[in-house]
Amino acid sequence: MITKATSTHRRIAGIVLAGGQSSRMGTNKALLPYRGRPLVEHMMEKLRQAGCADVHISGEVPGYKGIPDTARFEGPARAMMGLMGHFRGKYDGYLFVPVDMPLLAPEALEALLRHESSAFYEGHPLPAFITSAPADYDGPSVKGALQAAGARAISLPERWEQGMANINTKEEWETIAS
Repeated sequence: MITKATSTHRRIAGIVLAGGQSSRMGTNKALLPYRGRPLVEHMMEKLRQAGCADVHISGEVPGYKGIPDTARFEGPARAMMGLMGHFRGKYDGYLFVPVDMPLLAPEALEALLRHESSAFYEGHPLPAFITSAPADYDGPSVKGALQAAGARAISLPERWEQGMANINTKEEWETIAS
């Protein structure tokens, strides 16, 4: 699908970060049922709606073809770096979303893709759009990875603020899923 946010000369990979342990939740967040389907599928659809033709799962999710993290359970920054290395040269950019942001608006993702270079929303390191992997970053921090990639913090419109909520506990899930 080609939208205003993506064009024929830009190949963007959409990536759902789903390699965490879900220890605070007590069960695999990627498989939680949300609006009639597992949360991982819901997030993959958001990436497609934003204009990503190729959508991948980072991490191992039972029943899905995911790309195993090179540094298993070492956080999203290392997963992001590993995936950009895995796909080196195949894509012009990568749009990363966590599996646990079901309220995220596809329009917020489209807005990130409108930037020619790496971008994220001020105060929210994820979702993030990265145009090229930083060669020298190997730290655990998403903020550090974004800084190394030269990502620019952009203002988040108030209408999308609620969508930045992620779920980590059963209580948070009950609030969002109800």
